[in-house]
Amino acid sequence: MKAQSTPNTEPHGWNDTVVAFRLSTEILEMLHQAARELKVRVFIAESLTDLIAIPAFMVVIDPGDLSLEERDEFETWIEFTIGNISPREFGVLFTRVPSVQMPKAFSKFVLRTPDYLDADFFKLKLLNKRMSSRGHQRNIAALERRIFRLLRILKVLRVEGVLYPEDLVNEFGMSRKTLQRDIAVLQAMFEPVEWDPVRRGYVLAETEGLRFTDLKDAFPASKKNPAV
Repeated sequence: MKAQSTPNTEPHGWNDTVVAFRLSTEILEMLHQAARELKVRVFIAESLTDLIAIPAFMVVIDPGDLSLEERDEFETWIEFTIGNISPREFGVLFTRVPSVQMPKAFSKFVLRTPDYLDADFFKLKLLNKRMSSRGHQRNIAALERRIFRLLRILKVLRVEGVLYPEDLVNEFGMSRKTLQRDIAVLQAMFEPVEWDPVRRGYVLAETEGLRFTDLKDAFPASKKNPAV
């Protein structure tokens, strides 16, 4: 496979990379022109296997006139894409209608292509898909941060007995409003977190109710339901 990058010397990740396969010289030049303006790296794949091997946020491919061997590889790539990649992070742009039938699930990845292609079209598609993929990654990162905070809150409550808001606010650089939302999530998960006005902090209330973290004990794997 061959790679052509922008003059920018900064390292590229998958969300700054587009893979091109079987494109004509004219269309490839349009793609390069758009990529240079957006500082996107273009990899020129030499086989369908490269489409799996190279992490990218978009593939631009001419699917016409595939050989029997290429048809098999094409179907394998489609199955891999459906099973391993999110359409929020990855898009496929065909420069013409594929000569093979594609599964319905793959249509979520396919970007609409007009009858007339130019550099402005590629620039718009690259920009839109890259922004979409980056936004999805930011959402995942935000969710991971929240999960970490929730686990931290529970650990402090169980080990130290009281959670002082200012401690967590300073530790995570978060606002009190964000902390209140995290507490609300724990309460929705049946964790008995409440505010103690005397100690001016959050505590776990004494309760006979079933907590979210105790659910695993409510359904022993070794026991079977008795026959009715």
